[in-house]
Amino acid sequence: MAAVTLLQKWQLLQAILADAELPATAKLVAARLLYHHSAQTGRCSPSYQTVADGIALQRRAVIRAVQDLEARGWLIVSRVKGGDPSAAQGFVTNGFRINFDRSNESPPVHGETLPPVSDETLPPGAPGDTPPGVSQDTPGVSGEALPPVSGETPNSGKDTGKGNREESPPTPSAFDEWWETYPRRDGKIAARKAFDRALKDRAATVEELIAGARRYADSRAGQDPKFTKVPTTWLNGGHWADEPAPRHTVTVANGRQSFSALDALRRNLCDDE
Repeated sequence: MAAVTLLQKWQLLQAILADAELPATAKLVAARLLYHHSAQTGRCSPSYQTVADGIALQRRAVIRAVQDLEARGWLIVSRVKGGDPSAAQGFVTNGFRINFDRSNESPPVHGETLPPVSDETLPPGAPGDTPPGVSQDTPGVSGEALPPVSGETPNSGKDTGKGNREESPPTPSAFDEWWETYPRRDGKIAARKAFDRALKDRAATVEELIAGARRYADSRAGQDPKFTKVPTTWLNGGHWADEPAPRHTVTVANGRQSFSALDALRRNLCDDE
C-alpha cells in the first residue's frame, strides 16, 4: 500500500465522523485505529485489548465497533491465526486495512468544497504531509537571514555535555536579602513561609522587613546570641515594627556626666584586675 499523508488521515477521519449511520463508539475506535496506523508501511495491527485500553472501552465494545466500521466499508479486517500449528488453539492476529480511498468524502469546511488531494493539487516541491495552511517556505523576518542556532542561549547556562547544562546562579530573592540581614539563622524553611505570609497579608513591605531586621541586628550586637529571637518568632510577632531599644545610661549625682552602663561594667571589671 502506498504511503499516506497526515492530511489524508485527517480527511478520512472527518468523513467517518460525518457518517450519520455510524455509532459514536465506532467513530471513536476509528480515530484510535488511525492513531495506530503506520503512514509509511500501511500496517495497522493492534489487538482489540490495546485499542480498548487506549480509549477506555471494554474489549467487546471495540469488537462491535470494528464490525460496524467494516459493515459501512471504512475498513477491512484480516484475521490470521498464529502460534504452534500442532496446538489445539493458537492466537489470532488482526490486521486492519483502512479504506483511504474514501478520504475525499470528508465534508466541506465552512460550506466550501475542498478539492480532492492528489499530486497535481500540491505545488512542486511541497511535501505530501504538509498540513493545510502551513507553507513549506517560511520567509525571513524583515528580509534578514536569521542567525544560526548555537548550542548556547543568553543566560541559559553552559553546556557540560551528555545533555546536561550548568545553570547560571539564581538571582537572590527578597527573602534571601532579609535572611542575610537577620542576626540568627535557624529554621529557614519556616521563616520563608512566615516571610511570604507577611507580604501576602500586606502586613509589611519587603523594605520594612529588611529595615526591621537590620535594626534588630544592631540591637543584638555584642549580646548573647541564645537570647536572639528565632526568625519565625520574630516574623510571626510582627517585630519589624518594634522601635529601637533605648540605650541605658547612668547619670552621676551632679547630673552633668552620663555614661553607658556597659562601659561602667567594663571599667569595674578592669579595676578588679
